[in-house]
Amino acid sequence: MKSKHIAIITLLSALITSTPCSAEKNNPLSATIYYYIEPAQTWTSNFLKSCWNIGILATLYAKMGIYDFKKISGLDETTLDTYNKDQLKNAQKRVETMIQYTPLSAHNTLNNFSTTIQGKIIQKEDDAKYAAEEAKIMEEFNMSYDKAAAIAEIERLRKERKK
Repeated sequence: MKSKHIAIITLLSALITSTPCSAEKNNPLSATIYYYIEPAQTWTSNFLKSCWNIGILATLYAKMGIYDFKKISGLDETTLDTYNKDQLKNAQKRVETMIQYTPLSAHNTLNNFSTTIQGKIIQKEDDAKYAAEEAKIMEEFNMSYDKAAAIAEIERLRKERKK
């Protein structure tokens, strides 16, 4: 066992043995402990799940009420157009996970982040769809466009005019 684990077990044992008998019905300390134990378990579980799925730094910022787009999604908000669809989907999952483990007061901000990322994902999908349709149409009509060949043809025509 690591010394860290031994220290935690020792600390918890000391806390448990130092509290008065929890079997007493009139003990205010045990009543308080029983009252707060379930919310503490839920909060700890949500905190650890959030750290695991989103990251420790983003979770700590969120617990302090600081919701930073870059820390939560892992992407820079000003350059969202440069990311590919998979990166955007991963960021979307991180934001959705953060929404699960945060209080309702933060949902508005996180939903705005989610909407921004979702809009970019839809835009990327539409761009890919239109590019595929355009390529199909150009292939059907044999209208392949080679920019370099077009420039060379224009230069050739200019030279012939000058003669």
